[in-house]
Amino acid sequence: MKLLLVLLFLLPLTSCNTVEQQEKEDWQKITVGNYSFKFPADFNLIEETGIDSYVGRIEGDSINFFFDYGEYPNALALTPEQYLEDSTWVKDASYQFMESGKTYNVDMLPKVEVISMRKATLEDSLKWKGSDYVATGRHEKYVFDFPIYLPKETKEHDVSIDTFDNQYRKIVKAKNPKKGITGIHIKPLNGDIALTLVADSLTESQQELVAKILSTVRVK
Repeated sequence: MKLLLVLLFLLPLTSCNTVEQQEKEDWQKITVGNYSFKFPADFNLIEETGIDSYVGRIEGDSINFFFDYGEYPNALALTPEQYLEDSTWVKDASYQFMESGKTYNVDMLPKVEVISMRKATLEDSLKWKGSDYVATGRHEKYVFDFPIYLPKETKEHDVSIDTFDNQYRKIVKAKNPKKGITGIHIKPLNGDIALTLVADSLTESQQELVAKILSTVRVK
């Protein structure tokens, strides 16, 4: 009896795996630049005219992908760590020290040194109207706290980064698939030619299919 129950439990799992494996086997390979993906049979690659890159679409019955392969494709949403490391937000703290009557440019703003950073507390968020982090900075002898706000794009997407086969890979998944994008940005660890492949305006089930397609990426 126990053996029968175990077999009955495993049967649906085995069936699901078999169906999914069969689906993948029936998929076709589509290559963009130095990368290939497996797509369901209804998808077709459509090349378009690009100025300095290889661009186009991969269209299915209900999902359209857009791709850009070259030196300057969109690198997609930043992770919070990437945004904080970039430090472009420091200039926001510099503005308060600008002197009246003096001309400034982006490269010559009052210098602010970041001493530390931390996640914003509820009190911080109320004080600075939704700040995500708080930094402690120094300008000359003046030490002060100031808010850091993550980009809307970062907050609206789940972003994962990893490496495989000497490639840098970023997967971006919209928290609301109907409004954001789901896609991949991939390039060699020691190269500049990258591929960005994205789809947008998706249902939840379509987003799951897009994620499966992106997971099949291989280097030629």
